[in-house]
Amino acid sequence: MLCTNCGATIASGSRFCGFCGTPAAEAPAAPSTPSLQAKLTLIKGEGFDGISYQLNAEEHIIGRLYGTILFPEDVYLDHKHANLYYDSGRLMLKDEGSANGVFIKIKQPVELKHGDVFLSGEQLLRFEKVNDYQSINGLEMPNDETDFYGCPPEETLHFRIVHLFRDGKEGAVYYATSPAMNIGREQCELSFPFDRHISGRHARVYEEKGKFYLQDLGSKNGTFHGLTDPYPLNHGDYFFAGQQLMRIELTQS
Repeated sequence: MLCTNCGATIASGSRFCGFCGTPAAEAPAAPSTPSLQAKLTLIKGEGFDGISYQLNAEEHIIGRLYGTILFPEDVYLDHKHANLYYDSGRLMLKDEGSANGVFIKIKQPVELKHGDVFLSGEQLLRFEKVNDYQSINGLEMPNDETDFYGCPPEETLHFRIVHLFRDGKEGAVYYATSPAMNIGREQCELSFPFDRHISGRHARVYEEKGKFYLQDLGSKNGTFHGLTDPYPLNHGDYFFAGQQLMRIELTQS
């Protein structure tokens, strides 16, 4: 530390300058580390804000039966469905192994892995890679030189999208014969004309440099990607758990 009067060095622990006797200046207090304050807001069906929860504890379980944020009438929620918790100063969102998953609203294209699920409007869809034609039907070629019926493959398949129903069963399977597939209500490679929650051009799945991505196309209600790992939340993030749409608000104090 330097003396504020004569500029001489003051020994550590000394209260006065050894040359001129000027009292040593007190070291400035270390700036306090801001603490994160978080609020969870439930979004009503009309898009208006509903009840809010202050997230002041270390963790906050969302569920139908167990936890601090309960929705006992939501049959699509597990008893213990999701967890909001703090880790190294970040608010994290984790799926607690629920049957129906937790879905985060995407803001930028996100990379897709084989088996990832996502929501566009009311449609629950699963992304799958396609490595070759034998993987389509899961059958192995016979060893006696017998061929299967069917048309010969004429186009390259890049990936496929599986339509999932509410009873857990698989519906139609849509194959992408080009590197991109648009999803929407009309004039798309994958169209759902009777879904009033899906935009005309809602989302896109595409391949780029050997990787696959999910992109929202500026839809009104957003595209939601199913979580597979704990997710660090940011201010303004939306997510679905069961039938509950929720928004996160973060402030520093």
